[in-house]
Amino acid sequence: MPTRRCRTARYASIILLAAASALVLCEPQAVAQQSSTYHLNLSKVDFPPEALINSTFYVSGLLNYSLPPPSSAQSIAASNWFIVARIYNATTSPPTNGTFLATSDTQEVSGAGTVPFTIRLQAAPYQKTMGFTLYAMYQPSPLFSGTQPASGPLPGAWRYTHAPTSNLVIWINSSAMGHIVFSTSNRLQVPVTIDGYLQYQTNPSGQLLLNVTGLQWHIITIPSTISLAPGQRAVFLYWQDRTNFTTRNVYMDQDKTLIATYKIQFFLTVNKNNGSGWYDNGTIAQLTANRKQSNSAMGLIGFEPIFTGWTGDVTTHNSTVLILMNEPHEMTAMWKTEFRPSLLKLAIMIMIAAIAAATLYKVGYTLYTRSKLKHRE
Repeated sequence: MPTRRCRTARYASIILLAAASALVLCEPQAVAQQSSTYHLNLSKVDFPPEALINSTFYVSGLLNYSLPPPSSAQSIAASNWFIVARIYNATTSPPTNGTFLATSDTQEVSGAGTVPFTIRLQAAPYQKTMGFTLYAMYQPSPLFSGTQPASGPLPGAWRYTHAPTSNLVIWINSSAMGHIVFSTSNRLQVPVTIDGYLQYQTNPSGQLLLNVTGLQWHIITIPSTISLAPGQRAVFLYWQDRTNFTTRNVYMDQDKTLIATYKIQFFLTVNKNNGSGWYDNGTIAQLTANRKQSNSAMGLIGFEPIFTGWTGDVTTHNSTVLILMNEPHEMTAMWKTEFRPSLLKLAIMIMIAAIAAATLYKVGYTLYTRSKLKHRE
């Protein structure tokens, strides 16, 4: 039988062992309860101080973060957090679902670092000054499920810090001035008329930026034909939407881009033959000697033109010549005259000679008779 002293020592050992076991079991729980310090802040935020009425614009910047692991010991991804930049149509804190406007993409992060973000917004449909609050928000990864809500932060999920660096109030003016970017598909200096009296011209690169009044119609007019150089011109084809009217109406509810397409043409001058005219750049002009174009009254009595060749930018004795129209060209058909009578032409010649002889005889006889009568007097 153990003595009382032995039993007391045994009970003390059991108590000490239980206390040690309790400390070991509690240790993970103590580690999980780490500090809840964190920070989010926005830096290098870029946004347009003015946005055209009803147009799309973007707010971008950098989101700096330093987030601890979630405190839950059951976290699957204990070191990961989701962060996002969100804009609310308000200038006070905290944000509410009713004022939520737009958000950047959700990004999963851990530890500390910096990520860029971009938020797409729509300007007001009328002129006004808009105030927004940009928030840096976070959420522990175990709470995140699927796509983030489009109507605002979920209670108990998305959170934002109250530190001054975690939100930023920005003011954007929806301007009454709109912009028209005019360009040509082949870098032409094109005269542009706005509303019938404002005259502009594209630069050597074919570009023109116009500032016009927003929320009203404007008339844009360009020429159908532009003289570029002697024997060279540009002919309007169509706009980017394939309409082919040189005058069009544009309603300025947002920035507009107008692209005009012209084709280049070169003039072919043809002497002593047909074929003169404008040809599209890069096309082939075919000329064929046509004796009818060089015939004259001499042909009636047997003298006919005979083609001898082409001279000018191309020299050849062939009756047909092909010319690449990549610049203005001039061609001349060469002819010589030969006497090639036929029975019909001989008959015509005899008839003409008889008529001429009879006419001369009659005129001469008349003059002789008048002279003789005057002498008798």
